[in-house]
Amino acid sequence: YISAAGMQWAGKNALAELQEHYPKLHKVQTESECGDGSRDWKAAEYTFSLMRHYFNHGTNLYLYWNMVLDDSGNSTWGWKQNALVSVNKTTGEVTYTPEFHLFRHFAQFIPKDSVKLAGDGNFDSALAFLTPSGELVVFAANTHDAEQPVSFLVGDRAFEAKLPARSFHTFRIPGGAKTQAN
Repeated sequence: YISAAGMQWAGKNALAELQEHYPKLHKVQTESECGDGSRDWKAAEYTFSLMRHYFNHGTNLYLYWNMVLDDSGNSTWGWKQNALVSVNKTTGEVTYTPEFHLFRHFAQFIPKDSVKLAGDGNFDSALAFLTPSGELVVFAANTHDAEQPVSFLVGDRAFEAKLPARSFHTFRIPGGAKTQAN
């Protein structure tokens, strides 16, 4: 009897089939792809695309691999990787990377026992969660070089926003309901 499955890296390719054949199986993403040490906006966008893929296929936990690395970006085995926080070995200066801010949005506004909601529409850079208190939390990303107008339908209420180029946003709506993103 198998009650859970953990996936890392190439496991993302098995998610659709797992979700189709074993929809009640508890799925965990166990190691985010480590990147190449760039620690830049593109890395954060890519990590968000992975998170969206995993959450949209029924995974309810997403784990990041390197919380903190020194400014070389080298892991303990000498492989250049990304991290949420970078520390300058000489000065001790701390740099919070774009991926840190991505995870901060999720950690700050999506509490334990929140439920991921299905979305609808033609804007695919968003995820919606219903919190235990009934609040709807919509996380949206603009991965384009220009401002992007978006609209969301929450129950019988709609709201619009203009997402600046290359940005992450969290919207909180009291008394959550079914969502549609356009």
